[in-house]
Amino acid sequence: MGNIIKEIRLDLIKRNPEQPRKYFDNERLEELKESIIQHGVINPITVKKTDNCYQIIAGERRFRASIMAGKFNIPCVVMSPDNEKGSIIAIVENIQRCDLDFIEEAVAYKKLIDEFSLKQDDIAKKVSKTQSAIANKLRILKLEPQILHVIREYNLTERHARALLKLPAERHTEVLEYVIQNNLNVARTESYIERLLVDKKSGQKMIKMVKDVRLFINTINKSVKIMQEAGVLAKVDKVQSDEFLTYTIIIPMQAK
Repeated sequence: MGNIIKEIRLDLIKRNPEQPRKYFDNERLEELKESIIQHGVINPITVKKTDNCYQIIAGERRFRASIMAGKFNIPCVVMSPDNEKGSIIAIVENIQRCDLDFIEEAVAYKKLIDEFSLKQDDIAKKVSKTQSAIANKLRILKLEPQILHVIREYNLTERHARALLKLPAERHTEVLEYVIQNNLNVARTESYIERLLVDKKSGQKMIKMVKDVRLFINTINKSVKIMQEAGVLAKVDKVQSDEFLTYTIIIPMQAK
């Protein structure tokens, strides 16, 4: 069965919980509402039939604005339940036509991968982007949901989010708070995170060096002990300062 277009009562239509768009600009909804009052809904929304109602695939802004405009019906393209290709097309249309933020866009790409087993290359071709652009968007979803929420709340950019990914997860909240409190732009955020990474590497190098020194000291102590057990009355004099550890080993020329 192909798709059909029909007028459907708004109270029989439910929003899609998997809809990539989660945030709607009230001012733009008001503008769309006024347009619908004057001209009606020019482009039908896309829905699919469920058990007792219809679920939106694409067109939630038009659906919401129609309710605000006091409409009772809305024109819909009804997709046949087994039309997987049509569902994919509708999601892609939603990505291309709506001004999704970068987080919502990433969620939409993940939906195409999880629900329809599309590859990143397939998605790239459908939305006219490079595979690397799709991969970069998907990487953002590695951030914890609460971190993504704060990024969106403070209108930070995709590059802010990608910079955070360079750090271990346990540092994300602390660094994000610093970025917000100091109103860091992308360049300053990236520079700050690079400094943190350099400091971390230096710290790791210092820890490794200290461990190596302890290994050498243990080796010296064991060597002296072996000499003493063999009858060589070796003595060790150790002086430690803030910068140096001085070891003086006195070995008699003849054993007693």
